[in-house]
Amino acid sequence: MKRFCAQKSFKCTGTQSRTTCKPSRCKMIRSHSYLLVIVLSLQLIACEKEPDRMDNYWVDFATVIKTRDQLSFQIDHNPNRVVPDQPIDEVLAAGQRVILNYTPVRDDIIHVNDLRKVFTGVIILSPSMEIFTDPVKVQSIWVTDDHINMILEIEYHHTPHTFALYRDPTDLTHVNLFLSHSKNDDSPGHAEKVYLSFSLHSLSPTEMNRPFKVNLHTREGIRIFYINHPDSEEKQIP
Repeated sequence: MKRFCAQKSFKCTGTQSRTTCKPSRCKMIRSHSYLLVIVLSLQLIACEKEPDRMDNYWVDFATVIKTRDQLSFQIDHNPNRVVPDQPIDEVLAAGQRVILNYTPVRDDIIHVNDLRKVFTGVIILSPSMEIFTDPVKVQSIWVTDDHINMILEIEYHHTPHTFALYRDPTDLTHVNLFLSHSKNDDSPGHAEKVYLSFSLHSLSPTEMNRPFKVNLHTREGIRIFYINHPDSEEKQIP
């Protein structure tokens, strides 16, 4: 996943309103205008001070690692586990995928600024797949060492949606995957971004070396994505 780094800065701006008055009151209002100019000048001088900088932070997908007495995270593309420097109030199970917003402290110690759970599932091996075909909009699909990850957009109102990822065992050339999405009769609503992560632990080393083929239903038809394949061309079936 791409890493995003940001720092917070502040910008001060000021506006002056235009005032009109009668001649008999101009002297008094002009005095107030001078006072207004002085106050605004003081504000602008104060704003010219260099603002305090916020430490850079990172945003990554990660897997929760739990031992008897310690919680840690395995960040994607990072060989070392990292440990938070503060208690985490969120209830997390081992293997849970999360989006981690964090600031490095030292070595493998981090400070967690924000944490969001990601839908975490497994690949279901099924020769007769019951695929729900409610449409999704694809934003990103990628494979890491242990997971296949997706960022999708759905139309959501209030009813939880159901996702599953099926694999066709008869395909010996690809890891042929089919995303099932049911909106469970959810009412029309607003666009909502969802994050999905499916474990690859059920695949053998031989299967892991095969290219991934991911089939998804969208409003425009079936879209097929090839990942880790020399021919990374996206194909679309009307």
